[in-house]
Amino acid sequence: MLKTTIVAGLGLLLFFNSANAQDEGTSVGERLGNRAEEIMEMSKIGQAYQSTDQLSYDVSYDFADSAAPAIILEHKTGKYGLYDNLFWGTIDSTTEYVQGQNYYVVADHENKNILVYDRLDYSRAINVPLLDSLFNEAALLDLILTRPGGIFKKLTIKYNPGMQYRQIDMVYDSTTYLLKSIAYYYNTTIYSQAYYNCEDSVTTLVVPSTGVAMPSTITCSTLVKTYKNFIAEFPNHTKGATVRMYVSTGGAALNAIGNNPGYAAAGQTGNEIQELWILPQSVSGISKPLKDTATPPVPRKMAMMTTLAATGSWVDSTMSAMQLFEWYMNVHLGVQYSGFVYTDWLANTCGYKLYQLPWSENATVNKDTLQNIWNRFTAQYPTSQLSITETVSVPVIKNIGSNTLSTTGDFYEGDYMNILTWTSGDWFTSRQATTYDLSVLPQNASIQSALLSLYANNPSWRFAAHFRNISQFPYLVIQPVKGFFIPGITSIDLVPENYDGMSAVNLPSLSTDRVSSGNSNDFWSNQNYLNQNISSLVTAMYNNVQTTGVNYPVQYKLNDETYGTYKGFFFGGTECSDSAKRPVLNVSYTASRCDVFTAFVNKNLGTWLSTDQVKDLFKFEGKLDINSDCTAATPGAGCDGEPGPGKLITAITTISFTQTDESTFDLGLFGESRFFYKVGDSFLPQDSYSGYTITPVLNDK
Repeated sequence: MLKTTIVAGLGLLLFFNSANAQDEGTSVGERLGNRAEEIMEMSKIGQAYQSTDQLSYDVSYDFADSAAPAIILEHKTGKYGLYDNLFWGTIDSTTEYVQGQNYYVVADHENKNILVYDRLDYSRAINVPLLDSLFNEAALLDLILTRPGGIFKKLTIKYNPGMQYRQIDMVYDSTTYLLKSIAYYYNTTIYSQAYYNCEDSVTTLVVPSTGVAMPSTITCSTLVKTYKNFIAEFPNHTKGATVRMYVSTGGAALNAIGNNPGYAAAGQTGNEIQELWILPQSVSGISKPLKDTATPPVPRKMAMMTTLAATGSWVDSTMSAMQLFEWYMNVHLGVQYSGFVYTDWLANTCGYKLYQLPWSENATVNKDTLQNIWNRFTAQYPTSQLSITETVSVPVIKNIGSNTLSTTGDFYEGDYMNILTWTSGDWFTSRQATTYDLSVLPQNASIQSALLSLYANNPSWRFAAHFRNISQFPYLVIQPVKGFFIPGITSIDLVPENYDGMSAVNLPSLSTDRVSSGNSNDFWSNQNYLNQNISSLVTAMYNNVQTTGVNYPVQYKLNDETYGTYKGFFFGGTECSDSAKRPVLNVSYTASRCDVFTAFVNKNLGTWLSTDQVKDLFKFEGKLDINSDCTAATPGAGCDGEPGPGKLITAITTISFTQTDESTFDLGLFGESRFFYKVGDSFLPQDSYSGYTITPVLNDK
């Protein structure tokens, strides 16, 4: 990402403040000559805003080199509002700034940081005391008024050398004197992306301690397994994701906690049903990476809710990388902590090696590790293989059961995958779900085949693993779904919807390996279902992962779940104590050598990097230059050869305004008290910003 500076005037507007005016004197005339019209226009712009108590704008920011102004190097959007002597704005929905009654506040929602400054010392927004003779002597070189066309005028302010800006162009409506755009010209230096890769490069990924002890209900093995499952189900997690979630008919999300705006779904209020999961606020766009060594916010722990919604529907919710990670870990572990706490436990409590924070696109790996990965890759794949065809075992994970006997209970989970209907005692139906870890496959691969093997696993109290009536032929259906199964939460009445556009796979009825029970009407069997062709299903799921970054599970159920006769299958589960009976999915594919290399690196590091990102990682931290077809790695300078001088340019940051209906503007946005409250000299976050770090940057008074 280009690291540019949005000009200090985030308030956007330039204002004339007559309270600062002094004797115009001869210095004004000497400096500006006959610029009375220009001075009057500047005065009218200031007066237009001073006489307007409330304004609302949509705003866009464009950064360019003045030598090539048509090429936009960085673009951002935001909103801006003016109310009396207060203003509020956002940039890309990630940065929020407020001029309140007592403080100027900048909130970084990506990194969960809030900076508190003294209230800015000017009325409304940016004060330009144009008639102040001292200001003119020190700053202004000239004023130029032009008419670009129509009702618009352009006022150009040229500054003396050594000032912050070289020039400012204001385009405004000559009938209302409200601004259409401001362009700031200033000297700055831009660097290549390689510079920033080196600048951010460190030899060890540092995970700060939060000081929060891991509860006894969570073991390191459970924590690590849950994290690995998260990577498998959201391989492109650093970009965030849009996830299918359940929302009750009353408008409450199955993941909502009260009306906490940091977590409750946008627009969903009045949540009186306390429910199970956390649903972060819907956001759009992709988060920029958080620094790996950033100071964590104050840890957060919230009460667990336990009431299920009676009815509702499944809807899409978009989450940032941090929100996605927190949601996943919280719902699967049945607790409520921030993402910083989980990475602290993983790295510092459990000793799990993290090469990439779940919300960061920056991977940190030492040189020896990268050299070792390269050596193993070239040993497994000779350099003559530019296109690689191979068969790999795709892990089958997360064996989660649901049944009608227990609302949220699992039946023989772990050792068994049981899919059945029962006919005596408490009649019930049982289903299972697993996830195929398609993240191990290279990106851009062509799937040749996918063969699934399920192995009969017979409980000691049964004649055999499977059963059907001799005259009936039930079969197993493998159904892709859009939504996730959560252990201890998902019930048979609250299951994800079938995934539209993905066809289910039907396995054949029992036919071999019959075991006698003495009853001629019984067909007991220990039949293994070997090499079942599910290629079309896996191909569709793989393509979905490539486009959405979400790896949804499959559900196993009977084609006929009506009661009347017992029928069922018992297979070995994903964590079966007899590992030979665990499900096996073998996928054959063809992919380019570089795509296979990228997958090899990601699998070893637990990352999801593109080929270019992998090559950058090897270049800057491994000091190895990987060639274009990934057949050779030559020693390189790495960061020792960086950064070198940057390119000095005269930059232009253009801020454009589109006025919106101020009557719809929420005046509650202008209060800094919605971010924090004070206890003595301490600033403490409001509940809506629990988990944020608040840093005062105040002058001593």
